[in-house]
Amino acid sequence: MASGIPILPSNVGPENPERDEFVRRIWIVVFLVLGISAFIFVFFSATNIFLMTFAGALLAIFLRSLARIVHRRTGIAAHWAVLLVLVLLAAIVAGACWAAATPASEQFDELSREVPAAINQLQQQLMQSKAGRFVMERAGTATIETHALTQHLGSFFSLTVEGVVGIFVILFAGIFFALDPDLYVNGFLLLFPRPRRARTREIIDELGVNLQNWLLGQFIVMTIIGVATWIGLRIIGVPLSGVLGLIAGVLDFIPVVGPWIAAILAVLLAVVKDPIMALWVVVLFVVLHFLEGHVLIPQVQKYATRLPPVLTIISLALFAKLFGFMGLLVATPLLVVVVILVKTLYREDVLRATGTD
Repeated sequence: MASGIPILPSNVGPENPERDEFVRRIWIVVFLVLGISAFIFVFFSATNIFLMTFAGALLAIFLRSLARIVHRRTGIAAHWAVLLVLVLLAAIVAGACWAAATPASEQFDELSREVPAAINQLQQQLMQSKAGRFVMERAGTATIETHALTQHLGSFFSLTVEGVVGIFVILFAGIFFALDPDLYVNGFLLLFPRPRRARTREIIDELGVNLQNWLLGQFIVMTIIGVATWIGLRIIGVPLSGVLGLIAGVLDFIPVVGPWIAAILAVLLAVVKDPIMALWVVVLFVVLHFLEGHVLIPQVQKYATRLPPVLTIISLALFAKLFGFMGLLVATPLLVVVVILVKTLYREDVLRATGTD
């Protein structure tokens, strides 16, 4: 007898496995999209934190490299070697700052006065000729404001609150990474399936070796460029050659862009004294840049990851556009990481595994 209650088809019943599986997959996709979106949002909102953490890892690699030398020579434990390296570095930096504080401060103050004065004098000289007036008129609103330049130059090595926080994050992250790197590496390995952990550890070790070699090579190149710039400018007769050499050496950490900042300052100081002197300054920096790119870096970095110049320039422009100064600062070591990951994960693990390499 019919009860009057409609009978539901079997395929739409309350316990339909196919429908439940479909709904479950929909929810998985939704949560994945939301999770990835949240990660991207957090990453780009706190990019500087990630970049500072990476800079701290670079500092840790530098400290561990020095500590490894101390460990081999003395036989003390690795973490005590790191602490000894920190004490020695702090003593060296403090001693150098104490010995050079007054001369360096005077030179930087003089540089902040000389450069705007040189620009003013250059503008006056240009206005005295027809071609110079044409250039000045074409410059229009792009004419350099000496007061603003003085402020920027005077604050070149000054620290904002954000800068102080960044330095502390990099410093302490680097110290803690260096004291016990296995703690963080092993924790990171737990994110991977057990069969993949050994290979992941090999990749991490290869990244560490390549970044260590790159840092050592970069430090050598920076030192040579700084000393060569100082000697060259001193021979030419450019004032403040010492501080300009220091700026050239420090900024050489940023390839392509960094050394030319010191070159611009040196040319401005030289052109008001003698245009021929300015020409010699240009020749000096062109020669140094050529030797650095074609002789110095290939020789120093031949045991490290040799980066294609075009990729280096693209990475500098991209990271500077996306992340500002901090991105520009770590663009090259991040490129080292990308190159190693492509080589290990794609070329070795994918292409060779499939026999297409």
